[in-house]
Amino acid sequence: MLRLKRGGYKMKRTLSNITYFLNIYFKYGKKWFWIVVLSCLMPPFRAYIDIVLLRDVMDAIGGGEQFKEVITRIFVFLSIYLITSLSEQAIEVYFGETVNVKIANRVNQDIYEKVLKTDYKYFDEPEFYDNYTWTLGRFYQQTFSAVQLIWRFLFVAGTVFAVSAVMATMDVVTIFFVLVTVLLCSVFNWGTNKKIYQKNCMVQPYQRRLNYIQNVFYRKEHSLGLKATNIGNVFMEQYDQSSGEMVDVLKKYRGKIAMLGSGSIVATLAMKMGILIYLVYCVLEKGMSLGTFTALFYASETLKNNLESFLQFINQMQNLDLYTEKIRKFFGMSSVIEDDKCKGKEVGAEPFRIEFDNVSFRYGNQEGEVLRGVSFQIEPGQRVALVGENGGGKTTISKLLLRLYDVQKGQVRINGIPIGDCKLSQLREKIAIAFQDSMIYAMSLRDNIRIYDSKVGDDRIEWLMEQVGIDKILSKNKGSLDSELTREFSNEGLELSGGESQMVAVARVFIKEFGLLILDEPSASLDPLREYQLNQFLLKETKGRTVLFISHRLSAAKDADCILFLENGQISEKGTHEELMRKKGGYYEMFTKQAEGYTEKNETVCESGLK
Repeated sequence: MLRLKRGGYKMKRTLSNITYFLNIYFKYGKKWFWIVVLSCLMPPFRAYIDIVLLRDVMDAIGGGEQFKEVITRIFVFLSIYLITSLSEQAIEVYFGETVNVKIANRVNQDIYEKVLKTDYKYFDEPEFYDNYTWTLGRFYQQTFSAVQLIWRFLFVAGTVFAVSAVMATMDVVTIFFVLVTVLLCSVFNWGTNKKIYQKNCMVQPYQRRLNYIQNVFYRKEHSLGLKATNIGNVFMEQYDQSSGEMVDVLKKYRGKIAMLGSGSIVATLAMKMGILIYLVYCVLEKGMSLGTFTALFYASETLKNNLESFLQFINQMQNLDLYTEKIRKFFGMSSVIEDDKCKGKEVGAEPFRIEFDNVSFRYGNQEGEVLRGVSFQIEPGQRVALVGENGGGKTTISKLLLRLYDVQKGQVRINGIPIGDCKLSQLREKIAIAFQDSMIYAMSLRDNIRIYDSKVGDDRIEWLMEQVGIDKILSKNKGSLDSELTREFSNEGLELSGGESQMVAVARVFIKEFGLLILDEPSASLDPLREYQLNQFLLKETKGRTVLFISHRLSAAKDADCILFLENGQISEKGTHEELMRKKGGYYEMFTKQAEGYTEKNETVCESGLK
């Protein structure tokens, strides 16, 4: 009774999974689905023709019919066969490939849209990336497999019915031989599929590690580190280790999989021998015609193949269960923040007023808090520098302002509105951020600069390029706004240095007016001269804007209207540069040490130049 309940639950879950994928396919290919359903009626009809034609022709030859009559009969059957085959091929050639490509692309877009709607906190979890990787590799495959299950069921069920009906009119016993063999093979195949799934699950973590290492060796930005450090050898050792562990998994399962596969082969051979012996007996002892003998032997193989396909349909339903869990888990993740992206209050277009009120925050299940009781205000049009040692929580504050995370304690307010009540889509449209790790995308320089507003004209872009010094990149490389950045798709693409990439990132945030600018280490990769020139540009262009400078390099902070010194997750000092220098606290100590190091560096450079 318990097994029946479990079987009923599994069948219910399987049908639920098939329905889940059919709904996805129906969104983009409903008409095509029904066209293929109609074409599924042709294979059963052709199977019937094959058996009947073979029997009638052999009996006609044995019965002494004239050559002309036999050829006429063959021609009629083959004409019907040809018409159905050409119709099926025409549907596939003219529509199949293009439709399936379109559906595959739309299905993959569903994955990307889900990523955009997924809360940022999930990106800190390895399980999310496992499910994400699994979904990327198998989502369309599983969607199409579910649809193919329905199609296969229709034409296989039709073929089994047609072939069984013909065989039953000639001899029922041969059907029994086939059924016993297919049942034995299905047991072996089910065991094989289960072992293959277990093997794939164990291989997945090692494969992910190998893919990561492969990506490191593939990406140009890693090439310098590979050449200049020992990291290449470290990765090679990890690659060998992961490869070895993956091979160990394959060795663990190969014997079991091979043994189960051998059982299916032996059962098939036994069936052929049994049917052949039985049919010879019928011909010699019961007067069966050679036409019936030939047709039954051929039909038995056709019936076996289609019954196995029918049982593979059941196995594939099981595989659908096995592989679907991770996919549905990926799409089923609830996102508290991103799901409410279009709900809430408008924050206004004017420069923002920012308030952090006793904010405490920790990442995931980490024990220590990154921020502890942080409180500060940024008035509209005020330029505030957030400084401190690396790892002190500075970038975390920018993530909270973008509401990538929700705080555990306290409150963040934008223009007096709790950030959780703000309309998130509009809030993020009003915030521009230049990250420390400037992302350069494989598209034109123009599109790289105007990522916040694709309608901005070339005049504005060219002015910004001149102000931040990007125009020199084009003159040096004889490029234009249409020049592709990176060599991902073109060998003529422009490769930017770290400093040049940062200048592109800075130009982006001045492409239009924003309620808040966040500049996260905007000059970290620049030489002192370029840093000074950039700081002068920022000082001029940020006037009247609400700006948050994030830096551990204090040369960029001293001109801010207010400086917040973040230490151990707390605001320990607050004031202007002059006020904090007079206090001689942590900011004073950090600024003094940086100034000394900067002076020594410049003196060394000068002495080297004199020599």
